[in-house]
Amino acid sequence: MQLAWFPDGKSLLIGTSIRVGGTTQDSLWHVLPLERRTHLLSNGFREPAIASDGRILCMAREDVYRAIWIMEADGSGARRLKEPGGPVVRYDSATWSMTGRRIVYLAYSGSGAYDPGSRVLHGIRLESCDLEGGAETPILTSEWLGAGWQTARFICWLPDGRLLYSLPDSTQSQDRWDVWAIAVDPNSGSVQGRAVRAFSVLGGQAWDLTCSADGKRLALVKGRAQLDVYLCALEDEGRRLGPPRRLTLDERNDSPIGWTPDGRDVLFVSVRTQSANVYRQGIDQRYASTLLEPPRTTQHAVFTADGGWILYHPDPLPGIERPAGLARLAETGGSPVAVPGSDSTWFPVQCGCRVGAMCVFSVCADGRYVFYQLDTSEWKAREMARVEVPPKDWRSFWHLSPDGMRVALEVGGRTRIIDLRTGSEISPLPAGRHALELLGWAADGGLWLGLGDGQGSRIVHADLSGATREVGTLDYFSSVCASPDGRYLAFDRETYEANAWLVEGF
Repeated sequence: MQLAWFPDGKSLLIGTSIRVGGTTQDSLWHVLPLERRTHLLSNGFREPAIASDGRILCMAREDVYRAIWIMEADGSGARRLKEPGGPVVRYDSATWSMTGRRIVYLAYSGSGAYDPGSRVLHGIRLESCDLEGGAETPILTSEWLGAGWQTARFICWLPDGRLLYSLPDSTQSQDRWDVWAIAVDPNSGSVQGRAVRAFSVLGGQAWDLTCSADGKRLALVKGRAQLDVYLCALEDEGRRLGPPRRLTLDERNDSPIGWTPDGRDVLFVSVRTQSANVYRQGIDQRYASTLLEPPRTTQHAVFTADGGWILYHPDPLPGIERPAGLARLAETGGSPVAVPGSDSTWFPVQCGCRVGAMCVFSVCADGRYVFYQLDTSEWKAREMARVEVPPKDWRSFWHLSPDGMRVALEVGGRTRIIDLRTGSEISPLPAGRHALELLGWAADGGLWLGLGDGQGSRIVHADLSGATREVGTLDYFSSVCASPDGRYLAFDRETYEANAWLVEGF
């Protein structure tokens, strides 16, 4: 997974991560390509970086890749150079100065929490230290350090003292990353001057920055990850998944959030202009259209069961304060209208897809979800049920059944089903099946669940009597939505592309 040249220019250091029998084995190997010889340097380490004298920085599985290790060129004398403590919860992305007297790395403080929506790690500092782990010198702090799906070696210390690092551009576009340069003394670590943009990379993210010995050429990898919406037909009366086919054919990130009530169009979120919006695309169409006419945008929208109304949470328009709550728009068009009495706590709103099914929203308060029915004839809300949720599971998401009478939510790794009419809990899964990931409701009133096996997820159907059946396997995904007519599953699939580039004159 990683490789680097030793200073002699004749041998390579290769870091591997091999999955064997359900566990991952890491190791570092010394390879002489011209002689076709290789030998093991050390087990349990990965992500190596080599100094000008051959010493190695790396990360170790035994401390969950939170500490920085240093060892000799032959793999001996391994010791922790930096380990978490105080406000720092982990270290990452360590590399050497060209003199080999200091290292530079990322220090994550506070929670270091990962936000899957923006792919940002908060509380991150770029700093350097000496070879005893002391004399720490801060370089810069940015909430976008460590952003992106690939962060390997996005730091490079040039012979002229400039430190290069890559960040997404200020609009957080997936199509542009900027490589910045800041002068840092390679012996003392002191910062000299302000950071300046060295160059921009269009069409993807930049990582694996390495420079030639004279510092005049820079090699990097430019790549991108992209989410697209795929469809799988449910064949043999829902007993088997058919082959997946790609629905969205653009070059943007697309993730499904639902369907139109007739099961003909998929709703998905995408960033195709300056902000995210909801789009709709027919299952046999090549192109999508916006659900809302510009400049209105939203990232969450749903149809009422009769298809007559679109309910959505408006994003703010330029120069206008964020609307107080929920808005409704006739499917035939016209101007949106605010739902009386709604506010920003009415989230999310979901609607059943069967004839006469109601819409439901939740409000989080005092350690519980409070569920309300929204009457779409008079646009009034009434409380239906309350569900206690432990603080550690506060961000649990819920799904509304096709008839609008039940909600399913995953709390503490366990699927719970609540009957909104009585507030009572249903236990649909037999012993040993509660660890399955909740994906959503099936059109027949059962549940779709996922069981990860390291190569994807086995898709499991469970009915409310507890009977389960596996229907097939899907590759890695983050969102699955079943069509109201029971014919399809819509899901997102992430694909990758990457190429090596050479940069001069930076």
